[in-house]
Amino acid sequence: MESRPLAQLIAQLGDRGGGERQRARETLIAVGAPAVPSLVALLASSQDRLRWEAAKALTEIPNPAAIPGLVSLLDDPKSDIRWLAAIALINVGNRSVPQVLLALTDCAESKGFRDASHHVLHDLAQRNEVLLDILGPVLAVMGETGPVEAISSRAEAALAGLQALGSG
Repeated sequence: MESRPLAQLIAQLGDRGGGERQRARETLIAVGAPAVPSLVALLASSQDRLRWEAAKALTEIPNPAAIPGLVSLLDDPKSDIRWLAAIALINVGNRSVPQVLLALTDCAESKGFRDASHHVLHDLAQRNEVLLDILGPVLAVMGETGPVEAISSRAEAALAGLQALGSG
């Protein structure tokens, strides 16, 4: 197989043919970290297909550089894109938690964002008892569809709890 430039692979993510998009995405996943900046740039695309393809690829290339772009997709109008962003953040791991909490303090009014954030925080908390203790109060109020103010304040408290662990 001949080597294709990264820019060509990125462009193919917008192809009308699903097979062509899939081949380009799988090749970008094989490229790994060098593809991340280009994929992150696509997360802000106005085209649903490009956001979806980039998020899907980033589920397989867990990279902290993608966290801000993925967090922004937790509020995407398309639920499948929000779900892929959540999976990608889960795959990045615990490093995504502070930015999800920070965004939750500002975006708690968005049900789509709350649901996607809950998915990320719940899955990561289940893997770590300390994280579960810190995130438990946030998850409890999110699960009850609590008032936005309660979600925001508990997210702030959890963020402070994480920061205290780092300074202690």
